Amino acid sequence: MPWLDKLKNANKTFFAFIIFIFFLGLPQIADCQIVHFTRSNSGLVDNYVNHFSSFKGVPVVGTDNGISLIFPDRFESYRRGESQFPDAPVSALTTFQGNLWVGTVGKGISRLDEGRWKNFSQNDSGLIDDFVTALLVSNSRIFIGTKAGLCTFDGFLWETINFGLNEPVQVNFLAKGEGEIFVGTNQGVFRVENSLKPIPVLFDSEFLFSIQSLDFSNGTLFSGYDGGIIAIFSDGRKMKWKPDSFGFAKIFDIKAVEDGAIVATNRGIWRVFFDGRTIQIDLGVKGISSTPLKSLMHFG
Repeated sequence: MPWLDKLKNANKTFFAFIIFIFFLGLPQIADCQIVHFTRSNSGLVDNYVNHFSSFKGVPVVGTDNGISLIFPDRFESYRRGESQFPDAPVSALTTFQGNLWVGTVGKGISRLDEGRWKNFSQNDSGLIDDFVTALLVSNSRIFIGTKAGLCTFDGFLWETINFGLNEPVQVNFLAKGEGEIFVGTNQGVFRVENSLKPIPVLFDSEFLFSIQSLDFSNGTLFSGYDGGIIAIFSDGRKMKWKPDSFGFAKIFDIKAVEDGAIVATNRGIWRVFFDGRTIQIDLGVKGISSTPLKSLMHFG
């Protein structure tokens, strides 16, 4: 892609609800079945939700109090501090080498292996920091984003990725590209290929802000930051949606869809379109339109 070729040369938040949106071929939101789970109406371990993922075809919800796997007929949960599960809020989830991996706030990462948890910390592994912010699997590695930077693990060896900057790099978000990953940090966006050498993605001078969220789909990279959302297309074109498009909301997650993206913010969930429009999505649940939403996932 032309723009990728050019680049080669160039505190805790509270959330009270969990929203699952089942996309069937990515139709309009109004045509989707909306299911609302809370601790009071289901087996959800906690209402303070931080991250979604899936494991062996089952949705997994990471919360301040542990994780819940949502089976068709039941919820299966692991609570923090119990059964060797780390005593810390869950910040990230992914599947690597057939196992569920969990990133935590202050207790490193953990791997679920045949019903038992194996914990990895900065003291007993190559993990560079116990405050994990993001997990992503790509090219037979798990990438671990932390407040102190980025490292990888291939099942045997740990490797720390050097950003080549004098200032500390805090990783906030990871997104998979086409053979590479994109890293959202407090120093902007970086692109990492097999060489594991970060390449800065500099859209323009104003984009050197802390990145809050990323997604990549069909050659388009979406990035959320304090200045709104910016999309860069495969031909190098850029498009921006300013913060006032979302009622000056903070952006927590982005998922690319046809004609734009779905955006989770501290003022509810929004839809942005490539024609410049933004609309707030009514999820049909009383009191939830402006509730902070932390994570989105395509499922089904």
